[in-house]
Amino acid sequence: MVERYEELRGVALGTTAPVHGRGLALILRRGMVAWMQAWSECAPAASTRVQPRVPRAEAIPRPEVVALLTEMAISAASEVRV
Repeated sequence: MVERYEELRGVALGTTAPVHGRGLALILRRGMVAWMQAWSECAPAASTRVQPRVPRAEAIPRPEVVALLTEMAISAASEVRV
């Protein structure tokens, strides 16, 4: 699961090309918890650890990821004010 997450993070940051859009689409529509639940049901348990990649300085996040994070921040801020 860690390897798939790191691949997905690379796609979101624009450092790697997407292999398929299903993982990113699920996170954008349903969130991280739904992605983790879906992946844990279909992925075999891995015994190796994957080292997280450090994004390049010139990496630019995908617009839909930026929009999602912005909406989350605004939503969290408005909940605190209420």
